[in-house]
Formats: sequence, structure tokens, C-alpha cells
Amino acid sequence: MNILLLSVSERVKEIGLKRAVGATQKDIFIEFLLESVTISILGMILGVILGLIPIFLLPKIMPMIPMAFTLRVLLYGFIFSFLVGVFFGVQPARRASKLTPIEALR
Repeated sequence: MNILLLSVSERVKEIGLKRAVGATQKDIFIEFLLESVTISILGMILGVILGLIPIFLLPKIMPMIPMAFTLRVLLYGFIFSFLVGVFFGVQPARRASKLTPIEALR
């Protein structure tokens, strides 16, 4: 959430310009919410890639420890990541969408 709040505060003028040329509050809200979900899903993908390394290496080092990776786990991770992105993206997206063009362009 901090990354997105920082993104909103750094892009105030950009948001104001978009609003001045006709972007609606809904357009701004969706833009920042999609950014949040994208960051969250990219984090999940990186986590899966880094998590696969021990899954393939540990059985070679310690064969008595079984490791498994299923598509169900991947699906749960994707759903959880999506929900986290939405949950933590709503407040920054709402804050960005509530900016008026006059406030933002000052």
C-alpha cells in the first residue's frame, strides 16, 4: 500500500492533467487499482519462481524430505495475490480518483 500511496503523491500533476482533459474519477480509480493488482501478481510470479528453486533442489540434497508443487497451490497463490492487490489498492486508488484537477495542477 505504501508503494501505491507514494505513486499517487508523485503523480498528482499527471492525475490532474488527465482529469482536466476528460478522465473521470472511475478512470483514475481503475488505473490505480489495476496498477496495484499488477504489482501484486508480479510479486506472486517472482515468489513462485523463487519458491520452485528449493522444491527442485532440496530433494537432491535431502531425499527423505518430499517436495511437491501442484497447480492448486499456484491457483490459490494467484487468487490470494489478486485479493491482496485489490484490498490494498482501493485506498490509494480512491485517494487518486478524488483529486480535483484544480487541486492537482497547483
